[in-house]
Amino acid sequence: EDSLTNYNIRNRIINYDEQTKQVAALDTEYDLRYQNILLNYNSANAAIYHLESQLDENLQHLRGNAEFLAKLTRVSELNTRVAELGSFFTDTLSFSSGQQQLGDYKQQLEEAERDLMNLSHGFANRKYTREGYPTSNFVTQWLEELLKLERAKAEIGVLEKHKQELDERYSHFSPIGSTIKRQERSIDFIERNYLSILHSLNGARLRLKSLEMNSASLKLINPPVLPLNAEPSKRKNIVMVAYAGSLVFLLGFFLLTDLLDRTLRDPIRTQRITGTPVLGTLPGRVKVRHRRYNKVYREKAARYIANALQGYFNTSDFCPVVNIISVEDGAGKTFLTDLLSDYWNEQGIEVHLLSYGKQFDPASSGFLFAETAQELVNQECIGGKAIVLVEHAALEAHSIPSALLQGATINLVVTRADRGWKENDKHLFSRLREQAGEAPVFICLNRSKKEVVESFAGMLPPYTAWRRFLYRMMQFSLTSSNK
Repeated sequence: EDSLTNYNIRNRIINYDEQTKQVAALDTEYDLRYQNILLNYNSANAAIYHLESQLDENLQHLRGNAEFLAKLTRVSELNTRVAELGSFFTDTLSFSSGQQQLGDYKQQLEEAERDLMNLSHGFANRKYTREGYPTSNFVTQWLEELLKLERAKAEIGVLEKHKQELDERYSHFSPIGSTIKRQERSIDFIERNYLSILHSLNGARLRLKSLEMNSASLKLINPPVLPLNAEPSKRKNIVMVAYAGSLVFLLGFFLLTDLLDRTLRDPIRTQRITGTPVLGTLPGRVKVRHRRYNKVYREKAARYIANALQGYFNTSDFCPVVNIISVEDGAGKTFLTDLLSDYWNEQGIEVHLLSYGKQFDPASSGFLFAETAQELVNQECIGGKAIVLVEHAALEAHSIPSALLQGATINLVVTRADRGWKENDKHLFSRLREQAGEAPVFICLNRSKKEVVESFAGMLPPYTAWRRFLYRMMQFSLTSSNK
């Protein structure tokens, strides 16, 4: 309440509702006066325009006369002062000094208007206008309208100043109302809380006295016996059962997910799902800090796969043929053929690449009805022994003739480790194995994790002490002394 009182004192608030009503009443009065004065101004301006069109040139030059302009300026200044004092001193019972000053200004205004009228009559040298009306009447009417116009201008200027004061009052009173209501609500909230607490305290004291009076006549027969130890509860058993149940649920969930998941991921899962062993793996995305070793990872993986493929080459093979196959597009066949070709070229071994869409058309009759693989590769083997890498189209788009599969030295199916083995993949791969007959069929996993690649190619850089220790632990070399 003290803060509300201080706020009212700072903002000069006695009764906010009544003060805002007065401001609104002043604003309404201002609008009415402004409309009346504006009406007078427009009517006087129109009348002056009409009268000046009827006067002769002698009176037309009257508005440019210096003495006339000086007297007209004096009349305008007196009208402004009268309008200012008239807007402030509306009560005739108070402000006697202000009323006396207002009367003096009005008397001076009447004298100035009288002088202006006498000066204007002296310029009327003709008795009649063009239409035959007396000139003196027109001059009198013109001057009266001119004085009305000046009076209206002065009153409009005063009202515009008064409008600015009203706007400042609105800006002053607008935020005060919400602040006062907010403080009143806060005071009411605190008061109601205090009364509620006081009521609760009085009720508690009343109940306490009632209990004291009622229990004074009671006698204790059997004193209470408290247990020496806490009574057993099933809380510990419930917690243990909940913990064990949660552990079994989580382990069962992850185990079931692992058993039902058909993503290839690693060689063990791949062989279990497809029934075909994995010949090698290619690395996928690595961590940002290991990106500088990407080339080393690929070279080591390609070297392992190339050495594994060379184990199936016979010395009698003039041109060993390796079919690079995939079940679907985007498996990485071109990536694998480029790595193998670069590795064998560095070893001084000639390699010929045959890619679908470039060296042969998988939809052509010559390819579909080829009896042996030599029909595609003989022209590439002229001049000596060479390894022929044949990159076929995806099995889901084009089939491969059985003769090409059976006549190859090895058929290598490239698939991604991060993709699931779908039913259509299973059917296409089963048909491929049937068509291959006695020719070996192996799988190469692309985009494998670094740990999977290390299971084939050995430990990969960086060769830090911590990573060597982790690698030995993962390989169960617990007592190994190698560094």
